[in-house]
Amino acid sequence: MFTLVGDGISGWRADFVGGQSMVGYRLTDTVGGVVAEGAIDVDWVRVGGTERCGGPREADIELPS
Repeated sequence: MFTLVGDGISGWRADFVGGQSMVGYRLTDTVGGVVAEGAIDVDWVRVGGTERCGGPREADIELPS
């Protein structure tokens, strides 16, 4: 489950529960046609908490053009 916030111009932010190592994507146009789709490896980095207990993680993802 995730929340997606943003726009196609400045980018998007997605908050995932779990932090999967691979994320699938599908980009559609305004009438629902698929423009691009695929999967990408995600390199999560811990940004809080501790090594022992974990904490929130984030990753910058750039989709192929």
